[in-house]
Amino acid sequence: MTAIAAPARLFARRPAVLATAAAVLASALVAGAALLLLGGGEKAGIRTVAAATGAFELSYPAGWEAAGPPELLATEGRPDALLRRSDSRGAVTVHEQPRLDGSLAEVKRDLDSRLERRMPDAKPVASRVVALETGRALSYTFVRERAGLVHGIVVAPLGGRTLMVETAARGDAADVATQIGGIVRSLRPGS
Repeated sequence: MTAIAAPARLFARRPAVLATAAAVLASALVAGAALLLLGGGEKAGIRTVAAATGAFELSYPAGWEAAGPPELLATEGRPDALLRRSDSRGAVTVHEQPRLDGSLAEVKRDLDSRLERRMPDAKPVASRVVALETGRALSYTFVRERAGLVHGIVVAPLGGRTLMVETAARGDAADVATQIGGIVRSLRPGS
């Protein structure tokens, strides 16, 4: 798996009350209503970014920017896609990885263990299986109180590969969490 904390480097540290924002992010990742955010197509300012490999696509709303190939190559961990809010209140990265062995429950246990070792201030908030166009995926949400951030990790199948979607939003940005939920729910195989 990729380093879990990568999106956190995109934000300045800022203390905040995070439980509500984490709940919003977890709900947004599951709620079908978040798809309404992306339902208008290009007319509503919705844009699409595709992986260089063509394996997947994501849609994102106005106010978000997609990193181009030079920036992706220069970004730590070399993500296959990187979306960022222009006001720096949210980020979404996607990494293509080899197929993960094991069940989603085993992946969750691995995430619990990695968080405990790497980020002592991380507090898991929710984990559940969600249905995406790519198949059944694990959605895992946690907060980092000292950093003032709400993170999400979505482990999604894609044929014989796995997509690791990492999200981050400031703890005081419930609107951003809702947008992130819509972006993640738009994840689909490339055309």
